Amino acid sequence: MPKYLGYDHLSKEEFINKHSSKFSTKLLEVTSDSSATVILDGTYLYIQKSSNYEIQKQTYSLHKFRNLVKPMMIISTTGYILAVEGLYFADGGNNYSNILKAMLIEKGFDSFFWEGDNILLDRGFRDCIADIEDREYNVYMPSLLNTTSKQFTTADGNNSPKVTMIRWLVEAVNGRIKNKFKFFEATIPITYLLILGTLLKIACSLSNAFFPPLFTESELHMDIAQLTLDKLNQENRLQAQIVSLGLENKRIIWKKATNEDLQDFPVLGSADMKMLTLGVYQTSLAAGYTSLHLNDSSSYEIFLHKENPTLLRAKIESRYTQGKAHQLWISYEAHGTDFKSVTGHYCTCKAGSRVVGCCSHIASVIWYFGCARHSNNLTLPSKSLAMAIKDAREIIR
Repeated sequence: MPKYLGYDHLSKEEFINKHSSKFSTKLLEVTSDSSATVILDGTYLYIQKSSNYEIQKQTYSLHKFRNLVKPMMIISTTGYILAVEGLYFADGGNNYSNILKAMLIEKGFDSFFWEGDNILLDRGFRDCIADIEDREYNVYMPSLLNTTSKQFTTADGNNSPKVTMIRWLVEAVNGRIKNKFKFFEATIPITYLLILGTLLKIACSLSNAFFPPLFTESELHMDIAQLTLDKLNQENRLQAQIVSLGLENKRIIWKKATNEDLQDFPVLGSADMKMLTLGVYQTSLAAGYTSLHLNDSSSYEIFLHKENPTLLRAKIESRYTQGKAHQLWISYEAHGTDFKSVTGHYCTCKAGSRVVGCCSHIASVIWYFGCARHSNNLTLPSKSLAMAIKDAREIIR
């Protein structure tokens, strides 16, 4: 374990040279060769209740409503596990912000990293930003939505993908550990609690020693990074057009699309979708949204602007909230052949105003009309599972 995990198992220079991706360096615009970039996030290890009432209270999570302990993972931008901090309790005093504050006081983390290094965090760390910046680290975190706002501004929406396109690695690492070592996926007997931290570190060491990197760079990644930087400070022109002309509330200027319409929508490939969505996450959700909206009870509708047939409007149901839907608009060049043919997009969801990437609702419409309907082997999520479950609302209607 000491050969493959911990702050002492390699030098800072080795960590930067061997376990830093050029993709993250370009995306974060890191100019110093001596600056390290690291991703921090916790995970949950579920445990049985303890007969010690004090331990039982300290390990009970009001977020998960279960007993658990939290290790903190320190991950490189290639998915290499530098160190594991903890285990920490799960009560309110052990939120991620307080855990990181404690790590900054203790020796390990603050002795390996120094001013000018880059730390990528989730929104759960927002209360410790000042403590990190006091040490002159560069902090990157997805934007926070103002309590008085319903939607991120275009600038805030554009900023978040810079972090999420890199930060997914820590989630992948946590998933790999629990998938390869099933012991950590199940509820762990309380008798293992004293050695649980050591067992986890052994598993992480084995991962570093024998598993391939989770992230392998390609030319496409560098193209995505450059596209992100090019669009970072752009405004959403289609949103401005929708708002200025009041198109959100006007119904008379739209006509419902038929099967004969949208034949001139750009034909896109998988690489085009990756450039549009800046990855694969939104595209992976597209089939689910399409399946949801291609049924008799759906409120899925596509409308075309009567004067500008290359501007479409759609209503997409939320996958989280029953009865909630989002409106979206997409402009395109007729008969286009690549991702640049989609000239604008705007959705009323929280992240829908950004131009760096797009939300899942927009991605689902573009995926269906640009990719899926041109495929001969289109497969959508099965609806047969719902056949085994009764819907009381349908019975009493």
